[in-house]
Amino acid sequence: MQLQAIAKSYEKEATRTKRMLEAKQTIVAHQTQQIESEKDTQIKQNLRDDFSVEIENLKHQHANKERTMYRQEQTKHKIIAQKRVEASTIQSEEKRLERLTSLAASVPYAKSIIGMSSDIHKSTEARRNDVYARSDLPDFQSGKLKSFTERRIRVPADQNSHPPGFL
Repeated sequence: MQLQAIAKSYEKEATRTKRMLEAKQTIVAHQTQQIESEKDTQIKQNLRDDFSVEIENLKHQHANKERTMYRQEQTKHKIIAQKRVEASTIQSEEKRLERLTSLAASVPYAKSIIGMSSDIHKSTEARRNDVYARSDLPDFQSGKLKSFTERRIRVPADQNSHPPGFL
C-alpha cells in the first residue's frame, strides 16, 4: 500500500510536471509567434516609411527639376539678349568707324596726314615741362607736400614764413 501511494504520488508529480512542461512550451510558442508577427509588422512599417520618404524625395526632385529647367531657360534667354546687345553694339561701332573713315577721307589734307611720319627723337613741350625740380628744402617745408588734414597742423604758404617755434 505504501508502494501504491508512493507510485500514485510519483504519477501525480509526473503528470503535473508534464502539464507544466506543455504549458511552458505553449507559452514559448505563443511568444515566438508574437515576436515573429511584431517583426513582420515592424518590417512592413519600415518599408512604408522608406517608401513614403522615397516618394517625398521624388516629389522634391520633380519640383526642383522644373525649377532648374525654368532657371536654365531664363539663363539662355539672358545670354541670347546679351549676344543681341553685343552684336548691335559691334554693328553701331562699325557704322561709326565707317563714318569717321569717310569723314577723314573727305578732309583736303588727309593724304598729307597719312604720309607723315613721327620723329621719335623730338621732344615735346609737355615732356620739357615734366621735370621734377628738387630743392634743398624738404617737401613739407617748401609747400609741395599737402598731406596734413588737421587744422592744428598748418603748412606755410610760402617757403620763407614758418610758424612760431618751427625751426
